[in-house]
Amino acid sequence: FLFLAIAVYLGLHLRNLHKLHRWLKHHPQDYPPNVSGVWEDIAQSIYRLQKQEKEAKQSLLSIIQRARESVAALDEAIVLVDSHGNLEWWNAAAEKLLGFKSASDNGKPITNLIRDPAFIEFFERGGGKDSLKLPSWTQSNHYVQYEVTRFGDNDRLLIAYDITRLHQLEQIRKDFV
Repeated sequence: FLFLAIAVYLGLHLRNLHKLHRWLKHHPQDYPPNVSGVWEDIAQSIYRLQKQEKEAKQSLLSIIQRARESVAALDEAIVLVDSHGNLEWWNAAAEKLLGFKSASDNGKPITNLIRDPAFIEFFERGGGKDSLKLPSWTQSNHYVQYEVTRFGDNDRLLIAYDITRLHQLEQIRKDFV
């Protein structure tokens, strides 16, 4: 009798474990299966954790989307460059000011697109607190100021400003003096 009771008890646990395994493997987004005993508590805990993780993921994705939208609205060109010097992401101002094309330039080395030796040296050095002023390579009679900041695992953030008006005012001042 004891052996039969243990076999039935073990069989019920194995059946509940099988239901739980099948749910996790094939339908983890659905409501947990109908199991009994301690397996019901385990299934409910897993379901609750999955639901919390999904909500946290949605919240983070929403924050990332808002950050991208806010950076995209800036007048300054913002460019994310990975640790190998390849373009990862840029805003619309970078497309206009630096001439990047999203379809063809993504993943390319930035030094292949901005080929000025002064820029390459400045970018490789990492910029620091300095900035670099150069004539625009996409628009004649325009000037661009570059700033580079390192972050993460040797990733870089490039910020470029159109300083054409400032350069013209400075030239007028020099001419006047």
